[in-house]
Amino acid sequence: MPTFNITLDYINFNIGEEVVSGEHKGNVLGWNYENRSLKVSSNTIFPQDGTIIGKSSGNISKIISNAFTKSKFSLGPYSIVTN
Repeated sequence: MPTFNITLDYINFNIGEEVVSGEHKGNVLGWNYENRSLKVSSNTIFPQDGTIIGKSSGNISKIISNAFTKSKFSLGPYSIVTN
């Protein structure tokens, strides 16, 4: 009887990595391995039940659900940033 020694690699997307799903493109803003949550910045909404592919990592994952927000900022010419 054949015996197999199997090892599984965990998925790890890189911050800033370009991800694609069909014609949809975006960049990874955050990745939480523990709860499998990927945060992507994109001009489009990735399709639920689609496949997302990390261009540099080569990771492929199924999109289970989408939660998205849309933000628009109007900044004046006198914005001050302090550290």
